[in-house]
Amino acid sequence: MNLVTNVSKWVLDSGATRHIYANRNAFSSYSNIGDGEEQVYLGDSRTTSVLGKGKVLLKLTSGKTLALSDVLHVPSIRVNLISVALLGKVGFKVSFESDKIVMTKNNLFVGKGYCDQGLFVLNVSEIINGSVSSTYIVDSYDIWHATLGYVNSSYVIKLQRLGLINMHDKQSMKCDVCVESKITKEVCHSVERQTELLGLIHTDLVDLKQTMSRGGKNYFVTFIDDYSRYTKVYLIKHKDEAFDMFLSYKTEVENQLDNKIKRIRLDRGGEYVSFNDYCAK
Repeated sequence: MNLVTNVSKWVLDSGATRHIYANRNAFSSYSNIGDGEEQVYLGDSRTTSVLGKGKVLLKLTSGKTLALSDVLHVPSIRVNLISVALLGKVGFKVSFESDKIVMTKNNLFVGKGYCDQGLFVLNVSEIINGSVSSTYIVDSYDIWHATLGYVNSSYVIKLQRLGLINMHDKQSMKCDVCVESKITKEVCHSVERQTELLGLIHTDLVDLKQTMSRGGKNYFVTFIDDYSRYTKVYLIKHKDEAFDMFLSYKTEVENQLDNKIKRIRLDRGGEYVSFNDYCAK
């Protein structure tokens, strides 16, 4: 495969009904269209001719490769367009959150983008000028491994040899999900629980990683009462909001129980710096 390093912007457009590309030389496969046989309507009601169509392979900054089929070649187009509607028909999910976008398929992260002057631009590192067998997304080992329920690598390779699946790369060094699933839990020795409410509160901040909440939250913070095991969970967008959530939690439980929080137990992460000064007071 040859790589075209001069990459223009690729805009994810929820109003576009077709994928459109301006550079003829970067198509991995191409067929000509007769003059005047096909046209596209622009946003200002003008029409422009389509010279051809084919497949374009986009290598994303995530390392995955997106194959766009039936891309229209329109030299006069100012920005390259990716139709969100067409992505949705083949199982992709595009989430628009604040000033960024996240693209997933089968709950697996595919790529991301950013907002530039009101347009959502996909992060593309290179365009592959070659041929692949996949129809829409160039399937990698990671995608098949996850799609098949994180099976052993030997089964994935066997399916490829039998011609049942297509892959464009080799096995990755490691799978984070598999590594986490094989972690063994150390034996927990018995501990003495608190004998009163609010005697000890456990708290922790957790990163949602690639799974953003519907409200655009990236983290959640928990507060667990050691005596009752009563748990409160707050979704937050930034780590520095954890302390504000603690103040809200403290006000609520102390008013409800007419009692005071005695101690807080945490992992001394950087997000809890504000707790130290507050607790000292």
